[in-house]
Formats: sequence, C-alpha cells, structure tokens
Amino acid sequence: MKKYEKILFRAFYLFIGSLFFIGYWYFVEEYMSYSAIKFPMIVLTTYLFVSLPIFPFSVDRMEFKDDYGIRIHRIILPVLYILSPVILIYDILKNKNWRC
Repeated sequence: MKKYEKILFRAFYLFIGSLFFIGYWYFVEEYMSYSAIKFPMIVLTTYLFVSLPIFPFSVDRMEFKDDYGIRIHRIILPVLYILSPVILIYDILKNKNWRC
C-alpha cells in the first residue's frame, strides 16, 4: 500500500470513528437524557474519545480472511471502535518493533 493510500485509509476510518462518536453523543444526550460530560457518562465519553484516533490503526491491524470479509468488516466496525485501545495495547505488547 502506498503512503498516500495509507493516509486516505486512515482519514476515512477516522471519519467513520467520528460518526460513531457523534452517534454515541447524540444517543446519550437525546435518547437517554444524560449529560455526556457528567460523572457516570464521562468515563465512557473519555474512553470513546481516546478510541477515536486509535480506531484507524486497529482497523489496519485486523486481518479478514473470509470470502465475505468486506461484509463482516462493516458489521464489526463498531466493535473495533470500542475495542481499539485494547487492540493497540495488545499489538504494542506483542510486537517489540511496533510503528504507526
């Protein structure tokens, strides 16, 4: 993958992650009638905010070897968004020569 393709790939998934974060914020504020910046929700809000820039790297690290990989990939994107800090920490601990 060329360098500009990698940058576009990460920018696209950063945009997708932003949509997930905005969707979470809207859901919490409008449907649950909680404030996303007050105590019970600030923990989850902070975690998802930290997940936002890490999300493109975790998608880049995942491998999909199924024939329906694209379809499966799109289904599990919200799960990858939520687990992206865990995936990054695991990848750093697993590979001593880790780079972005």
